[in-house]
Amino acid sequence: MEERDPAITQAKKRKKNIASIPKLFDMIRGLLRQRNCITKAELVSKIISTRCDIADRSKALIYTKMIYYFIVF
Repeated sequence: MEERDPAITQAKKRKKNIASIPKLFDMIRGLLRQRNCITKAELVSKIISTRCDIADRSKALIYTKMIYYFIVF
C-alpha cells in the first residue's frame, strides 16, 4: 500500500537524495582542492560522469541546488 501512495514514494526519494548529499559534497570539495573554480556546466558534467546513481543533467542540477541551499542557508 505504501508504494501506491505518491506522497510516501516522494518522501522516500527525497530521503534517499538527502542521504547522498555528503558524498557528493566531498566529491565537489575534492574537485575544488584541485582547481580554484569550476563552471556549473563542468560541475554537472563531472557529477554525471562520476556518480552512477545520477544519470541525467536535470538530476545533477537538482543535487547542485540542494547543496547550494545547504551551504547558503
